[in-house]
Amino acid sequence: MSKNLSVLVDTSYLITVYDKNRPNNGTAYKYYRYFLKNKITMLLSTIVITEFQQGQPVADIINSGHYIILPFNFDDAVKAADIAYNLGGTDRRGDSMPKFEDDLKIMAQAEFNKIDFIITEDESTLARYCKKLQKAGMFDSKVIVVKDGFDASWFNDGQSTLLDEEDTS
Repeated sequence: MSKNLSVLVDTSYLITVYDKNRPNNGTAYKYYRYFLKNKITMLLSTIVITEFQQGQPVADIINSGHYIILPFNFDDAVKAADIAYNLGGTDRRGDSMPKFEDDLKIMAQAEFNKIDFIITEDESTLARYCKKLQKAGMFDSKVIVVKDGFDASWFNDGQSTLLDEEDTS
């Protein structure tokens, strides 16, 4: 890794990494350890904080000092509207965003802030829409789906080493 990489954590990932009973907890935790060890900046959106707090307190996670809080601001809102429009989900004259609006906001933050990765367990909406916009050349952040297993090659120009995988266990 030559440049300082960044990852925006989605609510589903956050829940999975902190709940040992979830099926993908081990993989989520490997990524978490990898991010810490390799100084990959972990960003926590205020949108994710809102979603996570509905199920469990977020204070301990924030107080760990491992995440940088990313407020949702004006530029993110404008980008979210553009993303919704490009997905065919809204009319520019004021119709509301589709019911996956929080995912659109998270995508907008990643895109506007030029965040390298989004990590999620949500393959049915967030990952699907990211990939759809990537295919159309409208979205640059790469989406990592925890269910697909740990893969250090995301962060090493497509190269994975056994050492990377062993160090995160």
